[in-house]
Amino acid sequence: VATIGAVKLMNLDQIAEMVEKNMKSRLNKVKSVENIISEEVSILEASMKRLDAEPLVKDVFKNIDSLREKELQKALQMLNEKDEKKIKIIEELTKAVVESIVSTPMNNIRKASEQGEPDIIEMAGKLFNYKKQKELD
Repeated sequence: VATIGAVKLMNLDQIAEMVEKNMKSRLNKVKSVENIISEEVSILEASMKRLDAEPLVKDVFKNIDSLREKELQKALQMLNEKDEKKIKIIEELTKAVVESIVSTPMNNIRKASEQGEPDIIEMAGKLFNYKKQKELD
């Protein structure tokens, strides 16, 4: 049998050694996969927690943008501005100012949500006078 091409003759000890080597290799791979899964589950859990803050963040941005738009229209009327290019510049300026003021607190609210800090989310809701959709129904 040992002389047949593409056939390797092995005794039981060699087979047992090969099986043990393969099992160790597979166990190491299992540990590696378990680590990857554990990391990804943590990321997924944080993302799911972050979703809790999104209705508040969305509502705050919507309300602030509505106020921005209202005040922009008042300012444009007072300026009696008709030049579309100037109006666009002023509008972009107001958007940039609002974004720079609001983005950090909103990102902090999202982070608090990810880290499972509902008290911060609740306090932010009170500060921004946020009413959950369930409360409105």
